[in-house]
Amino acid sequence: MKHLYHALWGALLGVAILCGLWLAWSLGDSHRQKSTYQVLAEEFTLPATSSEAAMTAEDPPSLQESSPQEDHPSATSEQQEPAVTLPAPPRHDLVALQAENPDCIGWLTIPHTPVDYPVVWTPSDPEHYLRRDFYGNPASGGTPFLDGRSQPQAEGQNLIVYGHNMLDGSMFKPVLQYLVPNFLVTHEDIYLELGGSQYRYQVVAAVETDSSCPLYSYTDLNSPEKASRFRGALLQATDLDAVHHAPGYLTLSTCNDQGGNSRVLVVAALQGEVITEP
Repeated sequence: MKHLYHALWGALLGVAILCGLWLAWSLGDSHRQKSTYQVLAEEFTLPATSSEAAMTAEDPPSLQESSPQEDHPSATSEQQEPAVTLPAPPRHDLVALQAENPDCIGWLTIPHTPVDYPVVWTPSDPEHYLRRDFYGNPASGGTPFLDGRSQPQAEGQNLIVYGHNMLDGSMFKPVLQYLVPNFLVTHEDIYLELGGSQYRYQVVAAVETDSSCPLYSYTDLNSPEKASRFRGALLQATDLDAVHHAPGYLTLSTCNDQGGNSRVLVVAALQGEVITEP
């Protein structure tokens, strides 16, 4: 009996030591990742211009409403909304970032959240950065990456960007907050830099789903038929009454807190390129 008692305590002690080592590694890994992306953001942010706080994003002329009953431009399609002045976030030197890592194709920012990261793209090995940081080092949080089927361009695409839901609040953890209606209202703008330009997207829906969701099937929207099918799938996956016609869309994907195949998708419609006022 005494031997069994000592063996039990020894096993418990071993488990406690392993848990402590895992926790220490996890905390260290988290700190390293946050430091890596903080340094990237600081070193590669472009100098502010005199009009940094006044940015212009013109609504595209094709931005009209679509419903399940009517999926074509309305009679008022030629009316355009005036340009809207917005406080856009700072831009980043994508050329310099690509010199550091040729896989970098953009930068993603959700203002007033920790989501402020480079975006990588490796079409021949789509999940290459699933557990790697920007420099290719092992990292549990990985790096936000673009779906391998997508093309790194704003128009004619549903750009699916994947990121981890990290316990420390980093990466795409804030994306889950879009399930709260008030958060969606106060954080409706998402900015994505591609090819030297900055684009503004407006969130239209947050979806609790799983990895088999039909929305994952749509990346190329270069034909009216494909774009229409994507909007139809979005209507079916949400409680929206209508979906706007937009020249492009952005979908952020992360794991839900339930784990397994559960996912949260945030879908945003392209509003236009952000232009710095002279």
